[in-house]
Amino acid sequence: VVTERAAYIGNFDWVGTYFNQNAGAGLVINHADTGNKTSIIKQLKAVFERDWYSHYAKSSTAKILNCLIYKHSKANQ
Repeated sequence: VVTERAAYIGNFDWVGTYFNQNAGAGLVINHADTGNKTSIIKQLKAVFERDWYSHYAKSSTAKILNCLIYKHSKANQ
């Protein structure tokens, strides 16, 4: 997660049950904007935007129905 002033790098799934059953590691980088063109926050933001807008990135919208059907079928087993 990258904001204008901080970045979080970690291995959490951001699901409530994950925090109850697993341990993880994370790093928070807090950086005041000093106008430095190469700050770690700016570099991480650039990497995220590069990947987000890459021609390799695909929308997951089409797969949502499949996920819901799978979840429903697992709940009814």
